[in-house]
Amino acid sequence: MRHKTSSNQVQTLSHHMLELPERDQAYLRLSAEDLTQEFAWCEALIQARLSIYFQALNQSEKAGLTLEQGKSFNLPSPPILKAQNWGRSSQFNERSGHHRHQALSAYANFVLEFELSVEHRLALVLALASEIRPSLFDPLLMRNEVTGLTYFEFGVQLEQDKPYASGMTLAFILSGARLETHFDIQNWLQAIVEEESEGESQSLSPEQVLSLKGLSQVLRLERSESNHLMSMPIGLTEEALYRFTTGRALRPETNQNFPAQYVFTDLDWQQLILPDAVMAQVLDIQHHILYGERLMQEWGLKGKIRPGYRALFYGPPGTGKTLTASLLGKVSGHDVYRIDLSLMVSKYIGETEKNLAKVFDLAEDKKWILLFDEADALFGKRNQAKSANDQFANQNVAYLLQRIETFNGIAILASNLKDNLDDAFFRRFESIIYFPVPAAQERLTLWQKSFSDKAKLEDKIDLTHLADKYPLSGASIMNVVRFASMQSIQRGYAGIQLEGDRQAPKTPDFEIHLGDLEQGIAKELEASGHSRLISNLKGNYVS
Repeated sequence: MRHKTSSNQVQTLSHHMLELPERDQAYLRLSAEDLTQEFAWCEALIQARLSIYFQALNQSEKAGLTLEQGKSFNLPSPPILKAQNWGRSSQFNERSGHHRHQALSAYANFVLEFELSVEHRLALVLALASEIRPSLFDPLLMRNEVTGLTYFEFGVQLEQDKPYASGMTLAFILSGARLETHFDIQNWLQAIVEEESEGESQSLSPEQVLSLKGLSQVLRLERSESNHLMSMPIGLTEEALYRFTTGRALRPETNQNFPAQYVFTDLDWQQLILPDAVMAQVLDIQHHILYGERLMQEWGLKGKIRPGYRALFYGPPGTGKTLTASLLGKVSGHDVYRIDLSLMVSKYIGETEKNLAKVFDLAEDKKWILLFDEADALFGKRNQAKSANDQFANQNVAYLLQRIETFNGIAILASNLKDNLDDAFFRRFESIIYFPVPAAQERLTLWQKSFSDKAKLEDKIDLTHLADKYPLSGASIMNVVRFASMQSIQRGYAGIQLEGDRQAPKTPDFEIHLGDLEQGIAKELEASGHSRLISNLKGNYVS
C-alpha cells in the first residue's frame, strides 16, 4: 500500500529532532563542567608537586631522596566524569577512573573510548589548558630567585607568548625527578611522533597502544631541530579543540583537499512524503545512527560486526534521496557531506584514489554521514580491461569498495539507476532503499504542504486534479510552487504603487493563479520527458 508517512513514524523521527537544541545545550554544559573539573584536578596536581619540590629544596640534605620518592606521595586522583541527568551510570573503569554513561561530553567520550591512563589524560588536559586556561601554567612560570630565569626542570615552553606543556612538564608533575617516568614519557612521545601507536613499537604495552592511538589523533606535536623530544611543546589540533568544547566536529571547507560540501536542510520529516515501507527502512538507518555505538560497546558486538553503516538510495530524480540523508543528519546531530564528483574524479592516473582517500581519512572517527550523490558516475560497473583507462577505472571501483567497507561512519550512495552500480557493492550495503515517484495521494499531500501560508489559491485551482493528472516528483512539485509563488509576489508588489496623490493599499494580494501553476507544470513535464501530457493543460506551454 502506498500512502504518506504515518503520524507514528513522523513522531518517532521528529522526537529526536525536537530534542536537538536542548541536547546541544546539555552537551555544552556538560563539556564546561567536565573541563572545569579537569583543570581543577590539573591545578591541584601542580600545586601538590610544587609543594613537594620546594620542600625538598628547603631540606637540601634530603633533596635527592625526597625527589626520587615522589611517587610515594598521594597526588590528587582524576575526577569521575559525570553523565547528564537524562543518562545513567553502568560500569566503572578502574584504569581510566570514570563510569560509562549514556550521555557524556565529547571529552569524556574520548577518555572512555581510548581508556586514557592518568598520564595520558594529564597530557590532554595540559594541551587543552594552553588554549582555554593558560593561567594554569602561571605557577610553573615563576622565576628562580638565584638565576632570574624560569625553572628549566618545569619544562614549560612559550610559543608566541602562549604556554605549552612538554614531556618534561609531564614528568615533573607526575613524579618529580624519577627517571623511570621521564623515560616512559619519552618513549610514548617518540611513538606518536613516529606514528608507531598502532603497535609497531615493541616497547609499548597494549594499554599504551590504545591510549596513544587516541592521543595521536588530537595532539599536535611539532619537533624541531633545536628541540629535544622531551622539550617539544604539546599542543592540540584545531579540530580536537572544537570537538572537545562544542561536542561537534569542525566543518572543513570544500576545496581540493576535501572535495565534499556540508549540506543542511531547514525542512523536517513532515515535509518528506514517502510510502510507509520506505520510511520504515529509513527508520532502521536512524536507529543505527542513534544506537549503533551502544550495540558495539555495551552489547559486546565490537569485532563481531563491521563498523559503520552503508546504504544505497536509488530511484528517479527528485524523489527525496538527498533530503532523507540531510534529515537523518539533522535528527541525529551528525554532519552530512555531499561528495562533489567534479572535484573527486581526475583524468590523471591514481589521482581519483587519492581524492577518495582524503575524504575517508578526514571523515574517519568523525561520525559524519557521507552522501555520494549520483554515485553511478564514480562507482559504475567494472568492465573487462581493454585499455589503460578501463584498468584505472576498475582500480577506482576496487579501492572504493575496500574503503567503504571499512569506513566507521555512515556512507550513503544515491543513484537514479540501481543497475548502473557495480554488482560487488550490493552485498556491502546494510540497506538498499528504493525511492519511487510519489503516487497520486502522496502528490496531493505534497501539493497541500508546499504552499506558503501567505499564498491564496485561485478558486478554480483543484489540487486533487493536478495530483491525479500529472506524475511529478516531490522536487518537481516544489519547482512549480516556487515558480507560481514568484509570479504571485511579482504581481502583488507591482500593485503597490503611488498613483498621483492616491496611495494603493499597503497589503499586497498574493494569489496563486492556475495559469502559473500550469506553466510551471509544463516546464517540469518537458524536463522529465513527459511532454505528451502537456496537451492536457489548457494552455500550450511547450517551449
